Amino acid sequence: MNKIALAATLLMAPLLTVAETPNPADFAIVVHVQSSRLGVTHDGISQDLTATIDGKHYVLEGSPTHQDLLRLGDYKAKLIRQDESRPYEYRWVYQFLFADGKTREFLVIGEDQ
Repeated sequence: MNKIALAATLLMAPLLTVAETPNPADFAIVVHVQSSRLGVTHDGISQDLTATIDGKHYVLEGSPTHQDLLRLGDYKAKLIRQDESRPYEYRWVYQFLFADGKTREFLVIGEDQ
């Protein structure tokens, strides 16, 4: 019985890998990162970005688990959370796709003209 379970797990492993691989075509938004800095928050260290998306200027905050500085430049992204339930405020989360296929989420925490 254990051999059957092991064989089934080994056969399913490639399918799980394929399901987790992001499709680059889904990341149609270009985010131009103009500044990148690490900031201290109550949760630890956050990664703060100043970026231009569709001609507008935003400040984005990354997860406190990533304590490396993101290089400046253009990144492919997609909007994965878009809460605009009230006309006077919003909550957006972008997911960036990196060249190695990894992704990271950034919350919009500021907007500028």
